[in-house]
Amino acid sequence: MKMEDHDDHDGRKVWLRPEEVDALLDEADGTTQTVALGLLARCGLRVAEAADVTPADVVETPIGPFVRVQEGKGSKYRETPVPADLAASMRALADVRDDAADTPLVDRSTRTIRRWVKTVGKRLYADTGDDGWTYLGPHDLRRTWGTLLVERESSPDSSWSGAGGRTGTRSVSSTSARTASTLNSAGWRKSTGSDYSHSPPAF
Repeated sequence: MKMEDHDDHDGRKVWLRPEEVDALLDEADGTTQTVALGLLARCGLRVAEAADVTPADVVETPIGPFVRVQEGKGSKYRETPVPADLAASMRALADVRDDAADTPLVDRSTRTIRRWVKTVGKRLYADTGDDGWTYLGPHDLRRTWGTLLVERESSPDSSWSGAGGRTGTRSVSSTSARTASTLNSAGWRKSTGSDYSHSPPAF
């Protein structure tokens, strides 16, 4: 886990390692929480977007499952990949319900989902003693998703722009076109030129 202070308010930004994302999802209380937290941490959805996902929004494609975000920020439509195990959990959750296919899978308020993130973080702090978990919020999960996506796609010699005076860039040229499109459609900022600006300190 890596952290840095927020620029404009108290608290810290958090980036999770892949194994910490797994620990977060393992700590979720039931399939509904697993799906909600998975949509944040492994698909990059915002809280309101995760609350609105329905079974009909999960689609199979030749390259794997995707989730359709019907009303993203600014009412913009986008699609984002879904890990196979999370897609299976979403299908399992849909199968045990009697609701229509256009009924949200999570079907909870945004306040409830935010509370789930904080509650799971507190439990993991109690288990691990790492106080970084106490700072964890929903946007940290989205931040983690985008960062890990770039990490997986970047070339070995790409650098990053992060905290502690470390400098560098993570260029779209070292990132697949699909990854760049996914990040752009999800609203990740670009700095000047073609470099993404959300990259964290290196692990």
